[in-house]
Amino acid sequence: MNRKKQMGQGNAKALLAAALTIGAATSAFWGLTQVALAAQVGKPQTVQTSYPSGQAAGEQKKSQSVSNEKPTYRLVDNDLEYYRDKKPTSLDISREEAAERGVQGLYKVFGLDMDGKEIEMAYNPAQGGHRATWEGNWWPDGRKSGPEAYVQSYGFSVDAVSGELHAVSHSRVLSQETNTGFDAGLSRSSGEYGGLARELAVKLGAVQGKVKTVDYAGQGTSNNDPDIFFNITGEGGERAQLRFSRFDQELLGVTFDPGMKEMDVSIRDAEEFAKRAEAYFKLNPDAATYEE
Repeated sequence: MNRKKQMGQGNAKALLAAALTIGAATSAFWGLTQVALAAQVGKPQTVQTSYPSGQAAGEQKKSQSVSNEKPTYRLVDNDLEYYRDKKPTSLDISREEAAERGVQGLYKVFGLDMDGKEIEMAYNPAQGGHRATWEGNWWPDGRKSGPEAYVQSYGFSVDAVSGELHAVSHSRVLSQETNTGFDAGLSRSSGEYGGLARELAVKLGAVQGKVKTVDYAGQGTSNNDPDIFFNITGEGGERAQLRFSRFDQELLGVTFDPGMKEMDVSIRDAEEFAKRAEAYFKLNPDAATYEE
């Protein structure tokens, strides 16, 4: 989205550090799940798709056998004002095809059976070096307002031209108090999280063949759920980012190689913005804020 960029003096380097630590591009995708709460839905459309073959990551926790079934789900438009005039071009895949790619991703990563579910779709046009994307969200308990607005949601992002899956995510609010602070110990040694990231990156096909590197990428929090990120590189050069809850090691999201390229763009934008802001404050030491 095009938003006014503003920064207080002294925060330029802090923004850059945050971008490089937790991935500014990641928040751009996961954040859609939150803003979509304000949306109103349009006319539903029923769509059928098929699940990918193979074992889903969540199958060990779900008593379902749907790999050969064709789920039927409903698509509705995200009616948030920002999206109302955003229309796909002749080069973009359809909303229905994008939803099918996203539903397959949700099944593969989280083992979700989307039969009978309602998915809220939004189109983001290409801008500022970013590719156009289709975004989808499903609210297991329905969209809510007020303090319970962010109880639980699942989302996906799909390249609107190539149809490649960028990312899938799971957002939740935990029912108990959690420590959302920074864990310095994990920043020095990721321990079992790193091993889990290595294992799942291969199992989910986020990288092909063996894993070459597993790099700690930072910590953050989504609602009251503390999380930790890992960047994975495969022997073939594919990259992925896996996000886990620091509360119970639950897998909260996977960004695939196409999504990592989008993340590169956002991090580069954050670096450039931070440099411009820092230069501005050097020339204007009495200025309170910097805007673009």
